[in-house]
Amino acid sequence: MTVDDGQDEAGSSDSATPVDGSAGTGTDGGAGAAALPLAGLRLLVVDDSRTVRRSAADYLEEAGAEVTLADDGFGALATLVEVRPHALVADIVMPRLDGYQVCALVRANEDFAHVPVILLSSRDGLFDRARGSVAGASSHLSKPIEREALIATVAGLVGRAGAPGTSAADDSADNPADTLADGSDKAHGL
Repeated sequence: MTVDDGQDEAGSSDSATPVDGSAGTGTDGGAGAAALPLAGLRLLVVDDSRTVRRSAADYLEEAGAEVTLADDGFGALATLVEVRPHALVADIVMPRLDGYQVCALVRANEDFAHVPVILLSSRDGLFDRARGSVAGASSHLSKPIEREALIATVAGLVGRAGAPGTSAADDSADNPADTLADGSDKAHGL
């Protein structure tokens, strides 16, 4: 099920509300869910364009993920604690708080520093990738978003590449989201 902020590009609401008509292929544990590469994952997508948010959500839900949407960086940070996503997908160019700032703030927070952050940009230059790396981004994807690239990137960052039946175990020492970018294990303080 997707949760959206209910706003278009000109909206100003800070609340998140469920979106009717979600794909329903998510995390119900049914027989079909085991074959989905992102089954059991909670993902947060933040972009000021409703079209891009919905496209990304549709792709990720089709792969089995539970997706929550935010329309700007402040909305993403407010939702982060509640959702506790396995990964965050954020546009770089947004009003108020851009993707670089969101990424840097996520990395600076001890509770969420391990969460993979994928930055999206219509600009695919070396400068954008370098600035994303400095902010702590785990990956960078160009817009328009390609379905296969998005799913493969998320799956790879959370340890799902080639393991479609794997379930995400919350608060487990074996949870890929507990492994820090340097390879150390957050759960064991290694």
